[in-house]
Amino acid sequence: MYKASQLCFLKNHVARGREGLGEEIMAMPEGERLARNLEAQRRCRARKAGKKEKKRAQARLGTLLRKAEKAAAAAVAKDAEVAAELAKVHTCEICLDPTSVTLVCGHAMCEECMGRLAVFQGQILTRSRRRVVIQCPLRCDASTERVLA
Repeated sequence: MYKASQLCFLKNHVARGREGLGEEIMAMPEGERLARNLEAQRRCRARKAGKKEKKRAQARLGTLLRKAEKAAAAAVAKDAEVAAELAKVHTCEICLDPTSVTLVCGHAMCEECMGRLAVFQGQILTRSRRRVVIQCPLRCDASTERVLA
């Protein structure tokens, strides 16, 4: 019967395609057999340690991937919040610049475009006359009276 240390040695050689090695091992001197057994045990331990380390590395990688997925989901949620905030800021219907001025009908328009629209609609703007009545350019038939800066 073989000892546990000899089985590890045998497994290594059988895995390499060297069957029938048992008789060869038993014919070796005791010192050489022990040396080979110790070397085979060292290789078995190293292989097992490598497998354990590989499992640990895979577990660490899985943890890192889960953290990265959570961070990505948080970033997407934050981007959605930012987009919602930006949607609250009005954009000019003509030049698409952000503006805080809205007409009576609810459409937004910047002061510069309001001035151009007033001139286009036939109003004369001077330094003293800055009050204008603007028809909404989006055909909603709403008029807005405003003093331009």
